[in-house]
Amino acid sequence: MKAVSSMLAGLLVILIAIACIMAISFFAVGIFSSLYQEQQVTNLLHYKDAEYLSMAISGSTLEVTNGGQYTARITQIMVWNPNTNSPPTFINKSITLYPGSSYNFTLQTPYRYAILTSYGNEWYVPFDINNPVLDVYALTITSTAGGSTTPAPGTYYYTYGDKVTVTATPAQYYSWGGWSGTGAYSYTGMNNPITLYMWSNITEAATFNPIYATVTFLQEGMGSSASGTVLTVDGNSYTYSQLPISFTWQEGTTHSFSWISSVSGGSGAQYVWQSTTGLPSLQSSSFTVTGSGSITAAYQPQYYLSVYVNSGSGSVSGSGWYNAGSGATASESPAGGWHFIDWTNGNTGSSYSFTMNGPNSIGANFGINSYSVMFYSNPVSGAPISTNHGSGTTPYSVSVNYGSTISYTFGSSFSGGSGVRYVNPNPSSGSQTIYGSTTITASYTTQLYVNAYVNSGSGSVSGGGWYNEDTLVTVTASPSADWYFSSWTGVSGGNPYQFNIYSPTSIGANFEEEGELYYSALDYGTNANAYSTAYFTGPETTSITWSGDTDGGYVMPGTYSVSYGNSQYGAGVYSAPSSATVSPGGDTFVFATYYTPTALSASFTVGVNTYTIYGYLTTSDNGAGLGGQTLTVTFYSGGNIPLAHGYPVTASNGYYSYTVNDPIGDTGISYANAYFGGNGGYISVQSPNT
Repeated sequence: MKAVSSMLAGLLVILIAIACIMAISFFAVGIFSSLYQEQQVTNLLHYKDAEYLSMAISGSTLEVTNGGQYTARITQIMVWNPNTNSPPTFINKSITLYPGSSYNFTLQTPYRYAILTSYGNEWYVPFDINNPVLDVYALTITSTAGGSTTPAPGTYYYTYGDKVTVTATPAQYYSWGGWSGTGAYSYTGMNNPITLYMWSNITEAATFNPIYATVTFLQEGMGSSASGTVLTVDGNSYTYSQLPISFTWQEGTTHSFSWISSVSGGSGAQYVWQSTTGLPSLQSSSFTVTGSGSITAAYQPQYYLSVYVNSGSGSVSGSGWYNAGSGATASESPAGGWHFIDWTNGNTGSSYSFTMNGPNSIGANFGINSYSVMFYSNPVSGAPISTNHGSGTTPYSVSVNYGSTISYTFGSSFSGGSGVRYVNPNPSSGSQTIYGSTTITASYTTQLYVNAYVNSGSGSVSGGGWYNEDTLVTVTASPSADWYFSSWTGVSGGNPYQFNIYSPTSIGANFEEEGELYYSALDYGTNANAYSTAYFTGPETTSITWSGDTDGGYVMPGTYSVSYGNSQYGAGVYSAPSSATVSPGGDTFVFATYYTPTALSASFTVGVNTYTIYGYLTTSDNGAGLGGQTLTVTFYSGGNIPLAHGYPVTASNGYYSYTVNDPIGDTGISYANAYFGGNGGYISVQSPNT
């Protein structure tokens, strides 16, 4: 057994050495501290190797005796039940055993016990106890994927107290995850390498963690109009709206990607891949992840220029995709026999340039080197047309070279058939430079003929001639003397006749001769012509005065009523017709017979303020007297001004008498008239004063 004094002396030496080292230099504390720790470990190993505890069991009592030369200290009693799979329990103790001293423990069955000391020795009870320095212990090393260990994973055997260094080395793309140890004096933690002392069986498990990196895909240059797949990563598709997109991958893994070119940007627009920057700089690639980073694709917006032939025959160039903001030029080339006219935007240059700020299109118009010029007339064909390239009637066509000038003149009028003509063309003439097929139409005014004529009888008709269509026409029939208008042929209506003309029209006037009306009057008593006037009222109003030399006149046919007026016959009409009918072109006679009254006696007296006319009447043919004849007496002044009008008086047996007061109180009356027989005759008596 080792002596306690030796252990104490050794510890004292160590303490003195440590104190000296600390006194040498404050700045060397770290170095000497390390040496001190190493010395402590050396002493501990020495004490561990030298420790020896003997055990004796008597009944249920365990006597533990320190048989070594250094003081031993019991720190724990390990207790376990060999009949169960329960782990052992540890009972903390603090028992100091000086060399040669003992300590008793009470044991219980069926438990097993082990004594653990501060030096790390395990003394099992009730087995035969040997000095642990004579034992062999196992070191088992395990490892996860992603690294290696030195020694390599496996089980290694070492004698008691051997010092073993274990190193873990992570593989590429892995990081160190730490040790997980089991067994007395094993190690759990991140230190690497580690030093182990084989005072027991030890298991150390090395853990390696894969390293992960984040890779982000981005794009530049695209707009929200981008549609469809922009990027594929490991076979999966991603659109514009999903970018940027990030992936977390284990370093060392391999992934593939591809930027799509081109990407649709809507009608006439696209985005084209230009370059890639970042981890790889290719449009498409497979790469191994070695760390976090980004992959950015730069895209160029492009717009499409469509150049096409809009009309005619020729070719064009310039169609294609252009970078946004760049210049583009459309060009044309006419086919044989054709020429370039203009672009659809009106520009006449042979080429046209664009700044491509968006999709664009332009068409070329080509014209044949000669064009047809067509002449028409409206509303009908057949108008004469004269040009510097020929003449004809409409529709008329001539061929004119491109850029040449054609002059033309339409005929002022042309026939449209019987009673129809077309006049006053608009335009009547002109000239035009020809750059394409051309139509020139003259609008004519339609005129219709009115044939106004005398169909029968004697007279004239006015209003015939040419009239514009839908014009108001007035046709007037004028009969010759002693003729009258009777009717129209072709139309029905009055005179003049009015109508709007829509077609050629023929109108004939019919005239008829008036009838001649004759009148004569005869004094029945004397058989002499009587001065008399007959008044005829019918289709017209006329009067005929018979005095022996005027006997009639022409009048309109028809029935007339006849009345008579006489200025010198007072007795009245003996017989006369009251009506007369006149036929066209015929003669009608009207004959009136008068009887002339004769005053056998007639006198005129003037009294005091009175005037009297009186007499005796009889007929000249000694016929019956005029008794009962009604008379109306009127007195006149010298100026033939009626002064007084007497009431009618009736002659008795032919005798009459009428007196009237002087209306003015003097003798101004110069004569008196007595009218009778409906004004058929009268008696005039001169005043005695005259």
